[in-house]
Amino acid sequence: MLVEHEVQGKMKVEPEGKMKVEPEVQRKMLVEPEVHGKMLVEPEVQGKMRVEPKVQRKMLVEPEVHGKMLVETGVQGKMLVGPEVQGKMLGKMKVEPEVQKKMFVDP
Repeated sequence: MLVEHEVQGKMKVEPEGKMKVEPEVQRKMLVEPEVHGKMLVEPEVQGKMRVEPKVQRKMLVEPEVHGKMLVETGVQGKMLVGPEVQGKMLGKMKVEPEVQKKMFVDP
């Protein structure tokens, strides 16, 4: 993880490896792409996570994790989805026509 220097001082790491990060700090956290895929989030924590829309578009999620994510409807259309996942998602999703055109599928 890349953390801004002045932000680093505000992060608390508990002995068992759990981090406590203040909300305003959390928004500034950058995760390198190769690290991102390895991140695990506890289910009860996952529901509490908020990601800014402009950041969310840059996030890549492994297919098996993707199905477990909750996303606001307006953002959902802008997510990158692999072909095998997209077929499963479309059955559950209602996508507005103008949003549907903005969806990208990885080759």
